Amino acid sequence: MSKNYSKWLLVSDIDGTLNNKQRQTPKCNITAIENFTSNGGNFTLCSGRNLVSLNNHYKKLKTTTPAICLNGAGIYDIANNKTIYYKPISLEGEKIILDLIKLVHVQYSSPSLITIYFLFNKKSSKVTLDTEPTI
Repeated sequence: MSKNYSKWLLVSDIDGTLNNKQRQTPKCNITAIENFTSNGGNFTLCSGRNLVSLNNHYKKLKTTTPAICLNGAGIYDIANNKTIYYKPISLEGEKIILDLIKLVHVQYSSPSLITIYFLFNKKSSKVTLDTEPTI
């Protein structure tokens, strides 16, 4: 007797989660996803990648559940080539991020509500803002 996963949604990142260190999707992961979806489960990807890059991985998995992309700013129905949701960071939020980047001379930044994570010479740090930007 197989389990019914029709009320389940399983979401995975790509790099270091779905893929191995060689940036390949192991056959065991593909098989597990196929077993899950064949028993009614809904599987999709969530990634900071753009649609072209995300699409290459998505098509290998034979799923039809819309994907979360652009670090959560978008939900895209790859099967029907249609944007379902798109909400980039507001201009106010962007200004706060850019001001902080200039202030600390960072190489990389990634916003997460009121906490912004930075990479300083391969060491991670974070800055918490007193006010929450509109995102």
